[in-house]
Amino acid sequence: MKAVIFAAIGVFAILTNVCGAQGFRARDLRGIRLDMTPGEVEQLTHARLSPLGRGDFKLEFNHTEFDLGFSPLGHLYRIDSDQPLGSFAPDLTFAATLTSKLTEKFGPPKSNMLPGGPIDWDLQAMVTDNNGTNPRELESLSAMLEGGYGAPIHLVMKMMDFRLLWRDQAIVNATPRNKAAEAAKF
Repeated sequence: MKAVIFAAIGVFAILTNVCGAQGFRARDLRGIRLDMTPGEVEQLTHARLSPLGRGDFKLEFNHTEFDLGFSPLGHLYRIDSDQPLGSFAPDLTFAATLTSKLTEKFGPPKSNMLPGGPIDWDLQAMVTDNNGTNPRELESLSAMLEGGYGAPIHLVMKMMDFRLLWRDQAIVNATPRNKAAEAAKF
């Protein structure tokens, strides 16, 4: 399958051509899905989003704190979550169980350093912009355990799909870019 996505970062046009690329098996953290609108998130969670500024919002849902990033057109492209797990010492047995659960939901990770480091996934493709054609990260997901030394352990996760952001930036940029092109006189 061939998907072509036109987008813009700042003033640079990007053409992303992803041939047969597969992202994560699941595109949600605790039911909050990438590409949702703020209203859809509030409807799902039965909670109000608290604005942090610049398209970022905070939310607590199912005993998990979320920091959510929305595109200029209000589509969720970044989900950060912080879930308390309790007071215990993460060991290799816990890491194996967590790895198994994450792999079942998201697919095989790119790398895994649990329990002391991150486990992560990403999707990269060749992207053409004003700097040429280069590999770029399209999607990323990471999970890590934080805490210790008597402090509670937290599962901290970050999921992003940059294509959603680029798509909406391109849509927002189209009209002013076209007006500027028409206004340029020589």
